[in-house]
Amino acid sequence: MKILIYYPVIDELLFEQIREAAAGCDLVIARTLEEAQTMIHGAEVLFGHFPAELFAQRKGLRWIQSYSAGMDNFLYPAVIESDVIVTGASGCYGAAAADSAFAMLLAFTRGLVTRLRSVDGNERPARLVELEGMNLGILGLGGIGREMARRGRAFGMRVLGIDPVARDPLENVDRLFRPEQLDEILGGLDVLMSACALTPQSYHILDETRLRRMKPLAYLINISRGPIIDEAALLRVLDGGHLAGVGLDVTEVEPLPADSRLRQIRRVLLTHHTAGASQSRNPKLVQVFCENLGRYQRDEPLINLVDKKRGY
Repeated sequence: MKILIYYPVIDELLFEQIREAAAGCDLVIARTLEEAQTMIHGAEVLFGHFPAELFAQRKGLRWIQSYSAGMDNFLYPAVIESDVIVTGASGCYGAAAADSAFAMLLAFTRGLVTRLRSVDGNERPARLVELEGMNLGILGLGGIGREMARRGRAFGMRVLGIDPVARDPLENVDRLFRPEQLDEILGGLDVLMSACALTPQSYHILDETRLRRMKPLAYLINISRGPIIDEAALLRVLDGGHLAGVGLDVTEVEPLPADSRLRQIRRVLLTHHTAGASQSRNPKLVQVFCENLGRYQRDEPLINLVDKKRGY
C-alpha cells in the first residue's frame, strides 16, 4: 500500500513515528505541491494537504487524513462526490483553542485589555467580573467545544451546549440545546463561545437579531470560523454600545484588512487564526493518523470520520 504524506511542517522525529506505523508500506513524503502531484499516482492513503489540483490527479486514492478539524475549506464538490473517505483532526486542536478562548475571556473580565492598552495609566478603571456562576453557552460540541465545557465547569460556570447532533449526557455540559433553540437561551447567557463547524446552516447564525438578544454586558468569543458571525451586523451592534467584549481569532476575511473597523474598537480583541496552535498540535495529529492507519489496515472503523455531505 502506498501512502503519501503531504504535510511539510512535521519534523523528522514525527515522520519517524509515521514510518514505524507504516512499516511494510510504500511511504513517500512530499514537501511541495509539485512533488505531491508527482507522488500521488497510485497512493491509496493521503495524509495532510489535499488541494483541488492535487485531488484531481488521484488514482486509486481511498482515504484522506486531513490535518484540519474544520472541513469547510476542504469539502469541495469533487471530494464530496467521490467515494474517498475523509477523516479530520478533531481533538488535536481542542485544548489549545479552548485555552485561547478563555485567555480572551479573562483578558476582558479581569481588565487586562484596558490595562495593557493604557499608555499613561489614566484610563478609567476596568469593570472586573468573576466567571463563577456565569452562564456559558458553547456553540458546537466537537473536540474544541468539549474542552471549552471542561474549562467552563472548572471555573464554576453553568455550561449550556448548542449542537445539532450531540446527545445527552455530555460530560461538563449542564444542558444541551439544538441550534433551532438558540433564540430561547441567548438572553440568559453571560458568555457565548463559538466552536462550531462552518456549514450552510451555521453561516451567519449569529446575525444582528441574535446578537442584540444577548445581554448588553455579555461576552462573545469566536475561535471557529469567521462567517459564523455576521460581521457587518456585529459592527452595528458594537457601535450601539452592546456587548462588553468580543474576542475574535477568526474573521470573515482573512487576513483581516488593515482598514477594518474591528481594529479600532476597544471592546474587540483580535488574534489571527492562531487559537489552535501549540507545541502539541502536530504530535497529536500524527498520533491520530497512526491510530487511524492501524484501524484502516485492520478494516476497523476510523476515528473522526467526516460526513462529507453534512460538512463535519
